[in-house]
Amino acid sequence: MAVNIYAPFPDDGLEPEEQTLYNLVNQYRAQNGLAAIPISKALTLVANRHVHDLTSNIGTLTHSWSDAPYDANNSSTYSAVWGAPQRFNTGYTGNGYENAYWSSAGATADGALLGWQNSPAHNALLLNTGIWQTHPWNAIGIGIYGQYAVLWVGEVVDTTGTPSTTAPITSVDTTGNNSYIVNAITDVVIEQPNNGWDVVTTNVNNYTLPDNVELLVFGIAVSVGTGNAQNNYLLGNSLDNTIDGRLGNDVMAGYAGNDTYFVDSTNINAEWTVDFAMGDVVVEGANEGIDTVNASVSYVLRANIENLVLTGNTIGGGGNALNNIITGNAADNILNGGAGVDTVIGGAGNDQYFVDETNDVTTELGGEGSDIVFSTATNYALNINVENLIVWGAGLNGTGNAGDNIIYGNALNNTLTDGAGSDILVGGRGQDTYNMSVDNTIDTLYFNAGDSLVTGYDQANNFSLGTDRLNLPSTTIATNAIVNGVNAGTIMSHSISNGIISFGSTDSFTAPPVTITATTNLANVLAYLQNNITGGNTVAFVANGSTFVFQDGGVNDTLIELVGVTASSINNTGLGVGSVWVM
Repeated sequence: MAVNIYAPFPDDGLEPEEQTLYNLVNQYRAQNGLAAIPISKALTLVANRHVHDLTSNIGTLTHSWSDAPYDANNSSTYSAVWGAPQRFNTGYTGNGYENAYWSSAGATADGALLGWQNSPAHNALLLNTGIWQTHPWNAIGIGIYGQYAVLWVGEVVDTTGTPSTTAPITSVDTTGNNSYIVNAITDVVIEQPNNGWDVVTTNVNNYTLPDNVELLVFGIAVSVGTGNAQNNYLLGNSLDNTIDGRLGNDVMAGYAGNDTYFVDSTNINAEWTVDFAMGDVVVEGANEGIDTVNASVSYVLRANIENLVLTGNTIGGGGNALNNIITGNAADNILNGGAGVDTVIGGAGNDQYFVDETNDVTTELGGEGSDIVFSTATNYALNINVENLIVWGAGLNGTGNAGDNIIYGNALNNTLTDGAGSDILVGGRGQDTYNMSVDNTIDTLYFNAGDSLVTGYDQANNFSLGTDRLNLPSTTIATNAIVNGVNAGTIMSHSISNGIISFGSTDSFTAPPVTITATTNLANVLAYLQNNITGGNTVAFVANGSTFVFQDGGVNDTLIELVGVTASSINNTGLGVGSVWVM
């Protein structure tokens, strides 16, 4: 009895045996390295109408329709098959291509797949080989009725949805490495512990991997997926994915698209160094979008990931070779952008930043704690609202900002420049240069024992008498005296008044004092000071239009040149006009 294939059928949806065939087809494709094909509501309707047409109206295995005959030798009839999705007004905009199967004993999922596998032409359609190798399948429909089974595929993504099912699909397996395909939120996958390596391919968005299943693969239209408490693999697609591995040490890959990841297992060990053999792993290829990791643990970005956001009370975050944006939280963060020109945002808390590029940016708002930058850049200037700078490692020069800064040098010959605030500059070892702002704020040059030696002394530009000060190992000022000292070349005696020392070329000091220039007597003066100033005493002398401050340090004496400054005294009690304050 002929049937009207244009009238609705009660089995236009996906029946259990059709679901089985759908799963078998995609498992077969997975075994051959191909992606799963998402189930299509429109093509499933076409497939169901087709098996009814074959059974009731044609009665023989053919690729035709009763109302649209197909002739393989006449290309004008090809649309009889290809145009079926439009003929049935399914809403599917692309062509459809089909495999058909017949069995006198009745069509089954296993029988249909085996039949197609054994037929080169049918197998080519399943695996995109031969004439189908340039046709990516993005939609599939299955129909089984009586002795017939058909499969319809198309290149266009089906936007009409997924087919109805008679009941939720529950897949249960207890052994082996199993593959599942989930097409509805009501589908249930059940696995027991320690029963192989199992894979779920989901065509349901925002799907959470069931317990005891290890791998989640996103279908072509899926953008959100979540793991379980095990060590999972979660594989996205070309969409903007959101992937959360949850507990366990997970591997997550979003591929193309601007992907967002959530990690909760650190890759920083107890020694606070990076160990990429531990923790959650996020994998991205080059030029695969702008990707962001949200970390609830201390975490360092792997290659090809652009952004890191620390959530909760997470402390540490690190970048990679890209130009990263790293965002901290209210904790006392430790943030390192790595190579590249990075933007690092600490937020509230007393944050520590590690920079290696002159153009690295640290972002802080006012009142967000006392923050410090560790710089290995050749030149680095503090950004606004960051208080402290340490030049370390191979770093060379550092500059402050408008706030009250503390700037530390290292053992190299640093150039440290203060800003508009009341700053402390600590050059450390090396022959350092200080560039001081000309303003009314009190700036301090700080010297430890062994800094700024006579053999390689520091220079301070724009030191303001009566405003700026020297913090030296000793605060002792040499008392007023006229002394016949231990000779050093042409220098034989000295006179001290208010800490200013003058030198004589005879055993008994008489005015005028010896003239000191860079080429005349300076070396003799320095040798004389080392021979005759003892007990941690401090003196100063003027030469070449600059004031030199000398302090006895025993083995290592200290000498600082205040460039362009002519001091009339030194003191240890406070600021005074024309006086160098030693503290």
